[in-house]
Amino acid sequence: MKPKINQEKSNNVLVIALGIVIVFLLMAAAAGWALYLKEKLHSKLNQKLSPPPGATEQCLPAPPTAVPTSPSAGQDNQNQNITEQPGPYPQEGYFPPTASAKNMGYLKKVYAKNGKNFIDVDYIQLLDGAEAEKAMREDGQCPKTGECVVYDDYYIRNQNPMVRSLEVAPEAEIRMLTLESETTGRVDQIQVISFEKLKNIFNPGSTTQQRYQFTPFIIEFVNNKIVKITEQYIP
Repeated sequence: MKPKINQEKSNNVLVIALGIVIVFLLMAAAAGWALYLKEKLHSKLNQKLSPPPGATEQCLPAPPTAVPTSPSAGQDNQNQNITEQPGPYPQEGYFPPTASAKNMGYLKKVYAKNGKNFIDVDYIQLLDGAEAEKAMREDGQCPKTGECVVYDDYYIRNQNPMVRSLEVAPEAEIRMLTLESETTGRVDQIQVISFEKLKNIFNPGSTTQQRYQFTPFIIEFVNNKIVKITEQYIP
């Protein structure tokens, strides 16, 4: 009877071992199948998100560029020659600015009319370095050959004498640098003034009007109205 019992025990061990092997095989197959389904799903998602061959990428329009606020003589005066559209303007010679821009010019007249504020501006270019020397040679301010001296390393160029009448927004900021320089000796103190003060400074025939008639001012405007006027210091 003992040999039969031992044989039964051996058969039971074999069955158990075989069952364990089958369980491991089933688990491995299930893991492999899950990995296959995951990779297949990821591939389908990539195909849906990727543009078809030959398609061009569509981008959202860029947000509008803000008007820069810091004055820079070398780069703010490249729009001197502007083509304006005709229209019913408050006075003869009125030319509206572009929708959003920044230029430099001489203030020719500061006044109010029909409840609105205006300034008449003659646009200029303030150049330095190699650009100043090149412009001076082109304008006949230097000898055809030889050294061209750019005094104080800047050159003011005025190719277009057209005077533009521009509306000033009621909330416009007006910044002066040298208004009190004769008494303080400093030219680095920013003084914010009102439009009425600016109008008094440019009162025709006044000593201040003569003082500032050839002083460049940086003009910034948005939506056809000037929002900022800044005196540009020149040595």
